[in-house]
Amino acid sequence: MFDTLLDKVEEDFGEDHLEFATVSYELGHALYLNFNSGHDDREKEIVLEDSLSLMAKAVKILYTHLETSKEADTSQIVWIKEQLPRMLVGIGSVFSFMGKHAEAIDSCLNADPFRQEASDALKKENTIGSLRAKRLSVEVHVLIAGELLECDFSKDVIVEDTNHVIVKAKEIRGLAQNYYDQAKKLFQDVVYMMANLGATGKGDKSCLQSEKVDICHLATMLMEAGMSLAQRVDEDIELDGKMKSKKARTMK
Repeated sequence: MFDTLLDKVEEDFGEDHLEFATVSYELGHALYLNFNSGHDDREKEIVLEDSLSLMAKAVKILYTHLETSKEADTSQIVWIKEQLPRMLVGIGSVFSFMGKHAEAIDSCLNADPFRQEASDALKKENTIGSLRAKRLSVEVHVLIAGELLECDFSKDVIVEDTNHVIVKAKEIRGLAQNYYDQAKKLFQDVVYMMANLGATGKGDKSCLQSEKVDICHLATMLMEAGMSLAQRVDEDIELDGKMKSKKARTMK
């Protein structure tokens, strides 16, 4: 269905149009979501690479439109800035599934400024929109922390295609801790905002309920990141103890 729609949109608008970008991303994301784990390794690789290709094409189109948009195109700029971080996080999910954690981190880092900008723009408001923007900003921090904790702490985190060093090996845990701490602090603001909106009765009740579900999911993500971080700290302490013990025996 998406293939046919993509061909139709390309025929009607061209492959550099925002409509094409939207359909291209959704097709790529659908391929990932409907990924069949029963495929052999080669089939898996092809499906996931096709998924990434379609999603990356969409992001490239949106970046191009953002760079060339005139200041008068306010609604278009707002829409692009809403869609770009969503797409970048989606791409990060595919990379994470493939075990390419450096690429997943890179994608989420690119999404972070958009999420932060959206949150800052609404920070003086007490609305469901401002709650959602804050939650999405926290989500990116949690995702980055989680992906950092999946990396090998003995190696620099490097994006394969560009050789860009995201973080040196010795700084991985510290950076993960930093993102986790930021997420934990900001999450407290999210919970406060949610409670305040519930108490004042502002906003649509069904929308607020939907946000509550998403916030509960975010709480689980944050808890898992915290547990993973604690485990890595314990492993480092244990390893450090073994090295000191070995050194002491050698010196006797």
